[in-house]
Amino acid sequence: MATEQKYITVPNVSFDLEQLLDIIRQLDEPARRQIAEVLAETLHPDLKWRGSLRDLPNEPTSVDLQHQSLTW
Repeated sequence: MATEQKYITVPNVSFDLEQLLDIIRQLDEPARRQIAEVLAETLHPDLKWRGSLRDLPNEPTSVDLQHQSLTW
């Protein structure tokens, strides 16, 4: 039975999952912990952005949001 090869691509680089796991295994403990925290936040977002738009006009345009985002 053939196994499906999974790839992860970031700008200009492509890893299969085993290569990515090997890279993570070579990191020191603080770096591995940081990666685990980022992945956990990605899997379980807690909507930290809620309320960030309350000081904007009632109907901001996308341009208004882009300008405001520079100050966040």
